Amino acid sequence: MAIVAITGPSGSGKSTLARNLLGMVKSARILTSTTCTRKPRECDILKEYEYTTESAFDIIQKSGGFAWYTEEHGNKFGTRKHFVDRGLSKDISIAILNIDGIAELYGYAEETNHTQCIRSIYLDCPPEICKERLLGRDTESARAIARRVKDCKSWRTEMNCLGISYARIDATLPKGEVSAQALEVIGRLVKHS
Repeated sequence: MAIVAITGPSGSGKSTLARNLLGMVKSARILTSTTCTRKPRECDILKEYEYTTESAFDIIQKSGGFAWYTEEHGNKFGTRKHFVDRGLSKDISIAILNIDGIAELYGYAEETNHTQCIRSIYLDCPPEICKERLLGRDTESARAIARRVKDCKSWRTEMNCLGISYARIDATLPKGEVSAQALEVIGRLVKHS
């Protein structure tokens, strides 16, 4: 029925928002276990990722099993086609995607005539807040955090260059307000599908 794609820079609160929405919307579920080559993190949502080796990832990629795939911060991420197809036809699916993933989702939806079934939420967060949150995780090196903060600075510009509509939510608002604004986006999506 619908996919709600959440994006934003590292540390903007994507996983937190997804967890909140899963608890607030009975028909919502995570779109897919994104297949990835990175190590698990404590903040990962149950079933959000399927962790695999690089060689296993490459086999899936070469067989055409991914709707899209990307490399981010030295790790590979891919979303399997059958999960996207299911997400476009059942309930409300929540996807946490980077900018490339958002573009690929819209491209895949265009090919299958489902663009009306997608809404994007961009969590806008200043680089200094992202840095503070990433430091608070205590899971990455200072160098990795510096790279993510640098990416954060260009995120809004890259989102605008995609040419797709999205709901911008200020990620510095209290969590309850961020969730309330996201619920409004979901409400509009359900109303129009």
